[in-house]
Amino acid sequence: MPCPHGDVSPSSACGPAPGAARRRVMAAVSVLMAALAGPVLADGSSGAPSPDRTLATLQEAGTISAVRSVAVGAPPVWGDSRVMALVPEGELVASGDTLVVLANERFADALVEVSGDLAVQDLVLASLVTEHRASATAAANAITKAQLAREAAELAEHNQRFAAPLERERAALSRRQAEIDLARAIQDSLAQARLDSLERARADIRHQRLEARRNRYRNYLDQLVVTAPAAGMVVYHRERSDEGVQVVRIGDTVSWGQHLLDITDVSALQVEMQVHERDRGRIQAGQRVTAVPEAYPDRTVSGRVTSVQSLPLDAEAGAVARRFLVTARLDHPGQDLWPGMSVRATIHLEDSHASR
Repeated sequence: MPCPHGDVSPSSACGPAPGAARRRVMAAVSVLMAALAGPVLADGSSGAPSPDRTLATLQEAGTISAVRSVAVGAPPVWGDSRVMALVPEGELVASGDTLVVLANERFADALVEVSGDLAVQDLVLASLVTEHRASATAAANAITKAQLAREAAELAEHNQRFAAPLERERAALSRRQAEIDLARAIQDSLAQARLDSLERARADIRHQRLEARRNRYRNYLDQLVVTAPAAGMVVYHRERSDEGVQVVRIGDTVSWGQHLLDITDVSALQVEMQVHERDRGRIQAGQRVTAVPEAYPDRTVSGRVTSVQSLPLDAEAGAVARRFLVTARLDHPGQDLWPGMSVRATIHLEDSHASR
């Protein structure tokens, strides 16, 4: 009798039961799925890639900044100074180039005043020199006159040596008086010379003080011409306030030590990013970073994470979550990237080159 299942079994006239057929089908399906999933390794695990082994990334918006920069501030000059000239932002300068020219009315007025006093003191010195020369000439004439009188008295006394005693006594008295007059003339000359020397010394001291003040004011005014301490690009300092971001402008008034601008080394650039606090622990120094500048969307620049800030940044009003600053050094930024440009950065979190 033919088998209803179309099969012949040595043990029976009909083939296997329907349950056995279903088991064979399920076994074939299992083998097919295992083949699609990958070979089975010796330890019994599958060779298919695990989701944990895929390279995780984190994308953040970033800003290019300089690795090295030198801050330039207003010179140490008392009082407010006005900006008269200012180098344009973004200009490349060499060391010693003029960056800012300031004007300080206080020291300008003081320089005019002390220069006038110094001119008057120059006239005083010139007058003293003339007076002292005349005084020295008069003293020399008085000494010469006294010397001639003494010599005349000595000659008269010599001529009266054979005269009457009274005449000889008179001649001797005249000689002694001439000697006294000569000594007095010498003493008066020395005393006047000392007085003239003291008066000249006082005038010289006053002149030196006025000259020192003038030089000091000139030095202050010279400092109002601010020059570049190093070569690089000029980047204005941004001062954030309730009124917004402010930078120095021509006509502004600045004070002692106020931060005006920075000279940045554009050959060494980095990307600064702010990451959410939930991602803070996943980032470490050495991880690879790729950045796409907004200005050049078809260009990719690579780099490495150099630092992860330990403390969070100040949160905006009403914000609950905190963000941390992450800095990545760019390997070859090129000559067309500048501080302040925006980039779309990707941090490769599981980069094998990251430091542990």
